[in-house]
Amino acid sequence: KANNKFFQGEDELSSRQVAMVVKKNYKYIKFCYNKALKTDVNLRGKMEVTIHILGNGRVAKVVDNTKRFHGTNMDRCVKNIIKKKWIFPKFNGTLTTVTIPFVLSAN
Repeated sequence: KANNKFFQGEDELSSRQVAMVVKKNYKYIKFCYNKALKTDVNLRGKMEVTIHILGNGRVAKVVDNTKRFHGTNMDRCVKNIIKKKWIFPKFNGTLTTVTIPFVLSAN
C-alpha cells in the first residue's frame, strides 16, 4: 500500500499525480538520453533525480543523485528540461519533494 501521507488532502502532490506528470513528460528524458548516446554509446544504467516542486506546480530545483552523471551532458539536459518543461498540478503546500529513478537503456 502507498504511503498514507500522499492521501491527506491537497497539501502536497499525490504519488498518482506525480506519476502522471512523469509519464506525460518521459519523452523529454528519452530526448536527453538519445542526445547523450551520440557522445557515449555505452551510456546506460539508472539515473535518480530529486525534484523540488512549488505549490504553483512549477519545478524549483532538480538534483541529480547519481554521481556518475554529475557534470555530463545527460545531467545538464535532464535538469534543464525538467525545470523548464515539467509542470505539476497546483497544491496548497509550499513545497513537495519527489525522487524519481530513470532507467536508461538503448532499447
